[in-house]
Amino acid sequence: MPMSSTDYLITFAIRVTSLAVAGYDYLETLPSALKFYHHQWSERRRRIGASAFLFFLIRISSILVLAISNYGFFTKFTQTGCDHYYLLPPAFKVVQGMVSHGILGLRAYTVSSKNKWVGWSLLTMFVIVVILEWITTMVGRIAELDDNMVTFLGGKSDSQPTVGSCRAQSVNTNTLYSAWIYYALVIVFDVATTAITIFYLVKQLKLTFNSRLSQVVRR
Repeated sequence: MPMSSTDYLITFAIRVTSLAVAGYDYLETLPSALKFYHHQWSERRRRIGASAFLFFLIRISSILVLAISNYGFFTKFTQTGCDHYYLLPPAFKVVQGMVSHGILGLRAYTVSSKNKWVGWSLLTMFVIVVILEWITTMVGRIAELDDNMVTFLGGKSDSQPTVGSCRAQSVNTNTLYSAWIYYALVIVFDVATTAITIFYLVKQLKLTFNSRLSQVVRR
């Protein structure tokens, strides 16, 4: 279902704002990122660690998600062109989510002192969540043209537009393939990995406190 003119203007403003914020943040953090890459490269004797690799991937995937999604929104597509393009934005969204899951999972695994059971639990949860994310994001989608951009630029609206913005629309928003399911899965994974991280951080703090307390008592 095409967006109303009001919804389109709100979406337009949010997208322009997000591009401005993302561009500023990327340029501001670029020197620090380059220093981090150089440090990892020199410290590991010309080898990049998992943390640096994931950090690189999240920056690149975030750029690609914004670029591909906004290209579909701001570009005038024909129906044929949209049929070839509409699955790219959601696919890259899932890829970015996978990288983010990898970062949080690696952090939780490292904080747990690389506990074997924590590692296997995180890996199992990662595989299950990622599979469900791909299914709920890619299945049951159709290519939809929205001519709000055309009318916004002074063109004439059409009940069945021949050109317009391209997006992937769910066939039925009441099914398990609705977009909100994807975000629910993301939240579940993020909360679970963060809870594991907090648990082991608190555990380590208690051990450190008890160790220092015992040293004080001995004195």
